[in-house]
Amino acid sequence: MRARGAGGAGNRRNLSQHVRDHTTKSSDYQVGEELVRQGEDILYRAVRREDRRSVLLKTYAAPDGSDQASDRLTREHRLLQSLPRDLVLPVLGIELVKGRTALVFDDPGGYFLASRLGANAIDLPAFLESALGMAETLAEIHRAGVVHRSIQPASIYTDPLTRKVRLAGFGSATDLPRTSQRVAPATIGDLSLAYLAPEQTGRMNRAVDRRTDLYSLGVVFYRLITGRLPFESDDA
Repeated sequence: MRARGAGGAGNRRNLSQHVRDHTTKSSDYQVGEELVRQGEDILYRAVRREDRRSVLLKTYAAPDGSDQASDRLTREHRLLQSLPRDLVLPVLGIELVKGRTALVFDDPGGYFLASRLGANAIDLPAFLESALGMAETLAEIHRAGVVHRSIQPASIYTDPLTRKVRLAGFGSATDLPRTSQRVAPATIGDLSLAYLAPEQTGRMNRAVDRRTDLYSLGVVFYRLITGRLPFESDDA
């Protein structure tokens, strides 16, 4: 069963039950470097002390956590369980880490595209390989009935051994039918404005669907092939 957006007391009870069913005993982690920020969340590389397993921890950035942040991670956990593991970061569980709800992922040892972006464009063969991998993975996510809604360099992950592209950052994702996707407008915290599709601003009478992700992916492609964003402004 796929996750749906929060709404009303029934959904709150369902999320709370999911936390009770899936939250494991808090483990002790040696938290390392911050890898990326995905909207309102931060993803760290860490080591689980009990078995020295390398993992990725995703938790919220706010110093004083909220029910909303916890619910967002819980919905993401539930949705990730419905997707093929080779398309996403392999989720190990949802835990309380230092008093905060956190998603725990296996660490394939790869990298996020955001960490490799520079001022210069990449060469054409490298771009074509990367673009094909991103497009194939996103197509599979769409075939699974999910609209990501937050495609950007911080949500694109590459396994260096297999060159497989995985998607992360499903906190804003939805699996609502296209005809019902009148979702709430995205905020700056949900998605960097440069990658935001026009219909996500709430200023257009247009549903959010697969094309929303394709727009954002197109911005990523433009950034890779030119070394800059398609729309840049010096305005504050």
